[in-house]
Amino acid sequence: MAKVKIQGNASGTGILTVTAPNTSTDRTITLPDATGTLFTDAGGTMTGALTVSSDLNVNGEMNLTNSSGINYIDFGGSSLKFRNDNSTPAYEDMLILTKDGSVEATHNGSKKFETTATGIAVTGGVAIGGTGTANTLDDYEEGNWSSVLRLGGDGGADNVNSTSYAKYTKIGNLVYINVSISMLNTISGSGHLVITGLPFVPVNSAQLSCRFNDNMNSSDVVAQATGSSAIHFYKQSTSTGGALNNYTNSDINSTASGKHVNVSGTYRTS
Repeated sequence: MAKVKIQGNASGTGILTVTAPNTSTDRTITLPDATGTLFTDAGGTMTGALTVSSDLNVNGEMNLTNSSGINYIDFGGSSLKFRNDNSTPAYEDMLILTKDGSVEATHNGSKKFETTATGIAVTGGVAIGGTGTANTLDDYEEGNWSSVLRLGGDGGADNVNSTSYAKYTKIGNLVYINVSISMLNTISGSGHLVITGLPFVPVNSAQLSCRFNDNMNSSDVVAQATGSSAIHFYKQSTSTGGALNNYTNSDINSTASGKHVNVSGTYRTS
């Protein structure tokens, strides 16, 4: 059985051509088991298809060239990087896979997707059911907000005894809030009852659900998120078609203990 021997040229250059009997016959180069080396540290070039039936060991970079330019795979260190060489600076990472670490995907050189120890991180929006703005979810956030119960409007006297919770969840431009505040036993100030400090500015007024305890008049009370980042409390008019009236200190037992205000609901932000 004939064999092909690969041997370096004395001048350091040379081309090895394996000719098959006809174009329909495969050309095969067989290297010795476990010890074969096709290219040296100086590199090398192969044109055409390469079929590997076992392991292909590469230490460094593998360049993949087509009519559009050069793409290459970098095997250095603990990461496997897929790169494009036709960009400024000299290369552009397209996909990076790190051992025991992250997977990073880019678009036009900017990282858009990354796996983390706790899940995934996305830069930009997530398009669902389409690629337009109307299909793109571009924000999710949850946390606590600094709520202050006041008498006298947005700049009125602070009447917070304690806050059990003031939490929010934002999905896109919708904000859900939930707050529970205990009021001072002896109230301070007078005028319109409000809660300031909404986490995002409402784009228009939105009615919220509210509940007071027995030491506060809770009959026909309306809570509205307003453009001043505050919740304003009103009383329904006793006449048909009448305007809302401000909920004020006169609707509150000024010296009773255990006064609580609870509000929850959703409003739209920009």
